[in-house]
Amino acid sequence: MVALLCYRCGSPDIINGDHGDGIPFDGLGGVLGHSFFPTDGRSHYDATENWSDDPGLYETDLNSAVLHEIGHLLGLGHSQDKNAVMFATIDHGVKKRELQQDDVEGIQTLYGTT
Repeated sequence: MVALLCYRCGSPDIINGDHGDGIPFDGLGGVLGHSFFPTDGRSHYDATENWSDDPGLYETDLNSAVLHEIGHLLGLGHSQDKNAVMFATIDHGVKKRELQQDDVEGIQTLYGTT
């Protein structure tokens, strides 16, 4: 399991180590990325991770990580629901590309419903 962190994070950057925001990446297998809540808008991803859009056993799904970080950019925190996109961690080889009820309810709490 690898961690997805959030901070008070518009352009995504894939970088490694210390990248000037005071929150350096820790290398392969640790923190995948972090984003800052509105209105900062920054989103960073660790270049040392084994990213894939079709992850195998030792790879991390980039699309799932980006979707998770977009949630932070919109103001969502982590979910307690292990199936939610906004859960704090994701296993290698797993895809989380569909919002779960907790994700939807979180964004509706912030922005309302139509």
